[in-house]
Amino acid sequence: MSSMIVFVYNANGGFVNGIMDSVHKLLRPSTYPCSLCELTHGFFSEKKSWKDYTNHLLAKGYILKGLHKDEVDEFHPILSELPAVVIFDSTKYTLLLSSQELEKIATTADLIKQLELKLSAFNTLMRNSQV
Repeated sequence: MSSMIVFVYNANGGFVNGIMDSVHKLLRPSTYPCSLCELTHGFFSEKKSWKDYTNHLLAKGYILKGLHKDEVDEFHPILSELPAVVIFDSTKYTLLLSSQELEKIATTADLIKQLELKLSAFNTLMRNSQV
């Protein structure tokens, strides 16, 4: 089974909530509570660089899932704060990027670099644990 990367957003799902979040980001960006949303989405849709990167991850065989905070019951034990990025390797969930780490990331390019580093470390750990 391929590893699944789960992007957990600190926002509620749904069309109306999406519009309200976009307006919030536009009018009061300093008070917007989801750094992952800011890094991956523009006003109307995913940022092109993020879409390109997620397509790259899919091509590498990862399964990708995006969840909103009102959809995260199954991840509750490892998520103390949102947003977060989690990976599932068929036996357990592992936190890749915490809320605090995401808060420090300034650009989508920096997010991609951090994810590449974390995925590389995770994959090395998984290979070493199978030996």
